[in-house]
Amino acid sequence: MAARIPLTGLDRERGSDLDGEEAATGPSHFIGRLQFLYPASQGLPQTFHLMAPGSGSKLGGQEENPLCTQAPLLHCHLHAVGGLKGLNSLYLNFTLSQYNEIYIFGKKFLNFQLSLSGSLGIACAENANGTHEWIINNFFRFMAQFNYSDFTELNKNFSGFEVLDLLSPQQLSGLTVNSDALNNTDKISQILNTFTSRSFSDLVAYFTQFIHDTQSVGITAIQNTTVRDTILSIIIKLLEPQFPTFNTSDYIDWFQTRLHLLLPSITGNELNTIPTNITCKSYQAIVKGLDKLYPDLSTTQQEDIYNFIVKYLTRQLDSTASACTARTIGSTVWLLNNFGRFRSFITYRNLTALNKNFIGLDAVKFLTVSQLGELAGNNGTLRNADDVRKIFRDITSATVTEFINTFSTAVNQVGDYFNQF
Repeated sequence: MAARIPLTGLDRERGSDLDGEEAATGPSHFIGRLQFLYPASQGLPQTFHLMAPGSGSKLGGQEENPLCTQAPLLHCHLHAVGGLKGLNSLYLNFTLSQYNEIYIFGKKFLNFQLSLSGSLGIACAENANGTHEWIINNFFRFMAQFNYSDFTELNKNFSGFEVLDLLSPQQLSGLTVNSDALNNTDKISQILNTFTSRSFSDLVAYFTQFIHDTQSVGITAIQNTTVRDTILSIIIKLLEPQFPTFNTSDYIDWFQTRLHLLLPSITGNELNTIPTNITCKSYQAIVKGLDKLYPDLSTTQQEDIYNFIVKYLTRQLDSTASACTARTIGSTVWLLNNFGRFRSFITYRNLTALNKNFIGLDAVKFLTVSQLGELAGNNGTLRNADDVRKIFRDITSATVTEFINTFSTAVNQVGDYFNQF
């Protein structure tokens, strides 16, 4: 059975016109038209018979591909009215290997035409006026098989921003990385706003390619913070309708991998779009992804994330009587899984309010000086010399004053509590 692939940007633009053309044509019809248009192309009709759907042809690489041997014999007019256009009418019926062979043929033909264009630097410029006509007339529905770099190599004046609606998600990623879009809020907004009218799978495909493309060119951070802020804001709005359908693996995928370059721009606005009824595992996946970026976040951002954490855990406690403590082994694991490094913002008293079984002495390595002071000041915490040594092990001359202050406050609060009775 022939492989089926998603509709291209050209399908979206032309709609049912192409379907009508496809229904009215077939391999024999196309080859007859090709013979009429270009009778001097000896052997070319047989070549396309080999490529016809259902032919069973197993063409090899470029050197064995009969299409490639015929490419230099064609001219741009034939390419526009025959060539790929003839194959275009059968687009949805080819196998994946045939798509690849057609790509090789098209690329070789257009490279040959580019070599004839001289200083013009545009393959088959006579086929079009501007980028929009050029890409349609030279690539047809097969444009999805080409890389964005193919377009810019074959047409030095190619402007991806003129054909955003025609480009595939992968090609849009190429445009993002290989233009000045990562330094221009208007241009990046134009690219990303195309996904408001596309399927969610297109957004996934875009980010898959974006991760690959940024790694390929050595982009490890988006330096323009305004652009980064803009990207994250748009993407979160696109993700918001999907969040309720996400499972844990989806949250891991997005917050630990796909959004990695963008999360340094996270604010309370984006965090507020995340549903509060997600599972503890999904919530912990988000916290883990944000924790990786802790040093790159401002204090305000860290506080925003802490507020998100407390809001979620409080809701869990109120609705399930458990702040994600189920199936958690020990206080340290619970603290790290649910707070990460954002634990530094919470008071020890609030920790024990969220988890009544929290044992501070089991997690002293991960508590702040202030939290240790509160812990030591709680009545009955220090039962022996070993407990004292555990707490004072990490107290230094630089932090002892802070410790004493919080210890004194905690002791006074305990005293005030008992004085009520």
